Amino acid sequence: MVRHQFAAVEPAGHSLHFSTLHSSGLTLNESAQTLGYEPVAAMRRFWDVHSADGADPLALKGDTQMADNVSGDYVQMDQVDWVDFPQGLCQGDVKWKLLHVSPESGAWTAIFDCKAGSSFAKHIHMGPGEYFLTKGKMHVRGGSEEGGATAFAPGYGYEACNAQHDHTEFPEDSEFYMTFLGPLNFIDDDGNTIALVGWRQVHDAWQASQGG
Repeated sequence: MVRHQFAAVEPAGHSLHFSTLHSSGLTLNESAQTLGYEPVAAMRRFWDVHSADGADPLALKGDTQMADNVSGDYVQMDQVDWVDFPQGLCQGDVKWKLLHVSPESGAWTAIFDCKAGSSFAKHIHMGPGEYFLTKGKMHVRGGSEEGGATAFAPGYGYEACNAQHDHTEFPEDSEFYMTFLGPLNFIDDDGNTIALVGWRQVHDAWQASQGG
């Protein structure tokens, strides 16, 4: 039975490192089903299992501005510096900017800069996601030759809940924007969870990279 592992974040200069901590909790199938349809209940349920201090998962510690700004958000993207994406979750030169998190829905949005030859580690979408490839070329789920999709900029794509990505590769310098409606479950070749990365993990990672 596969159990969740909680992705913790530790700052190291401007690099981000996710370490994993074993814990007992929901099975992967139970969580995937819940996260797909009841995101608020699911995030509270997940946090009840994993939180040592009983903190509310919808309360953003150290970021009251984001917590209070429920009416909307705006980011001037060219004024935000790129940050290295953790090498444990990708290979090659991948950078990112976190644009928004939505605790009330479990969603998060980011933009990624992926140099030629880079790729993301094997993962499963615990909720659906939509992307817009603004530059370059991306092999999604192995690309069209392996039954997936080969995206060319400008290109739009939708990934369903429980979609598994064994191969997400960039044969040329590329950039894409994506909203994730739930966590990404990064797995090893045997299907074991390496890191579960949701809105709280990316929020905390981004805050750490900004010195927060």
